[in-house]
Amino acid sequence: MTTSPLAFLHATLDAAQAEAEAATKGPWEAEGDDPTDDTVYSVCEDPDLVGHQVAFTRGPESYANMVHIASHDPAATLRRIAADRKLIEVCEEVLAVDGWEYDDAPKLAEHVISNLAEGWGWMGEPT
Repeated sequence: MTTSPLAFLHATLDAAQAEAEAATKGPWEAEGDDPTDDTVYSVCEDPDLVGHQVAFTRGPESYANMVHIASHDPAATLRRIAADRKLIEVCEEVLAVDGWEYDDAPKLAEHVISNLAEGWGWMGEPT
């Protein structure tokens, strides 16, 4: 694993994006509101994918798992990745400029990058 949170973020976001793009198109929807329901379906506009089962859950938390899975469909994941990439881009711009009027700007950018990386599973030391 890399020790750079920025390099980790770029690699992890690229992998997460590829996974989300390869998954069944969303949006996804939980089967119903009955606690015994257990299936997540695609409800996208593509007629070949509407009603396509994307997950099946079992166990006492089946309904909660089903709702959670549906709310984290590929489109939601791609939106979060895009938002994180915008933050990273701003932070990289801050770090590329010498002579900031406020010395805290680069440190703040480093903290944002580290915190984003931590959210994606980075286990390195904070900067």
